[in-house]
Amino acid sequence: MMRYNIALALVLVVLAYPSDATGCPSPAGVVAIIHDAAPSRVPEETLVLDVVFEDGPAVPRGLVEARIRRVVHGTFSGRSVLVRADRPTSCHYPFSNGRSGLIVGHLREMDSTQVLHPIYVPRRTGFRLLR
Repeated sequence: MMRYNIALALVLVVLAYPSDATGCPSPAGVVAIIHDAAPSRVPEETLVLDVVFEDGPAVPRGLVEARIRRVVHGTFSGRSVLVRADRPTSCHYPFSNGRSGLIVGHLREMDSTQVLHPIYVPRRTGFRLLR
């Protein structure tokens, strides 16, 4: 009987503990960073880059390196860029639209390194998303 009570208590604790595996409530709410079109009006300080995320290990702190195929909007002079590709919620899935295409974001400095902070865009907005 004692084992049963301990097992039951353990199951209840595990079920009550919040999990990162929680799914996004709606497929329409999934947001991504890769798109096949840029927004119609892009502020001057915003970068739009045509990139490819090569398969490889992620850099610490949620950063992933992308190879730049071309600069669509803004000024950038490198061949690659570090992109912050974290998942603050279960609806944030950076690569749900693939690993190559347009990425829109802002350059910010992290630990004296330039990092592109992408704009996550939900499926219901004006950005066309890759399929």
